Amino acid sequence: MKVVILQSGYMPWLGFFSMIYETDFFVFLDDAQWTVRDWRNRNRIRTSRGWTWLTVPVKLDKAYYDYEICEVEIDNSQNWQENHLGLLRSFYKKSHYFEEIYPLFSNILLKKHRFVVDLNYELIFSISDYLDLKKTKFLFSQEMDIPSRLKKTDRLLDILEKIGNVSVYLSGPAAKSYLEIEKFGDKGIEICWHEYVHPYYNQITWESDTFITYLSVIDLMFNHGKESLDILTHRKVIEKPEYIKIIMPEEYERGRK
Repeated sequence: MKVVILQSGYMPWLGFFSMIYETDFFVFLDDAQWTVRDWRNRNRIRTSRGWTWLTVPVKLDKAYYDYEICEVEIDNSQNWQENHLGLLRSFYKKSHYFEEIYPLFSNILLKKHRFVVDLNYELIFSISDYLDLKKTKFLFSQEMDIPSRLKKTDRLLDILEKIGNVSVYLSGPAAKSYLEIEKFGDKGIEICWHEYVHPYYNQITWESDTFITYLSVIDLMFNHGKESLDILTHRKVIEKPEYIKIIMPEEYERGRK
């Protein structure tokens, strides 16, 4: 049995849903410390000028490191929902699947959730249902009674032991710098590194010669609808035209300066 343990995110990127696709259990690690300028409450979409952030404002009455992710509330005094929906209408209204995809997000955003995680969960579950990612079971670390004294590797192992019969732990490559790999081996658990290869797809480019990677999965969904799962899992490959350059968002920004 294969398991991934990861924090939730706001309209996550393709690789996030690839990890859901590859695993039997997906554990949301949302009793970890809140971090600023991170993916918990923001993501990127394609625009006519390149890309832009969609950021959910939050209320922090004390230092950010005193909050767990699951404790952070949304600042609904700001009209951020209509701002995000307005951007989606502006930049995806001519996409092939706008009429199918847009209501999926507008219905959720307009509910005005109290906590960031509740918004993220509903979005992730709705996207997963749309993509037919129904085999994975979602779990929540804050419901597992994990001792607060446990750090990093030991915390992950305690989660895996509570699930039971885990043979493979799927992890992002960034964790190579801090995971105590030998401890997984001692428990009979293999670590599999998720080295995701970003696919090309038919992105709206406003007649530019650039395809921008590492955007929210919604960019793919607006352009490909139900075909999105096959594309993000590489079961369907779309050939890139020779004139198109594939760049990361940071590269695009540097090129504009």
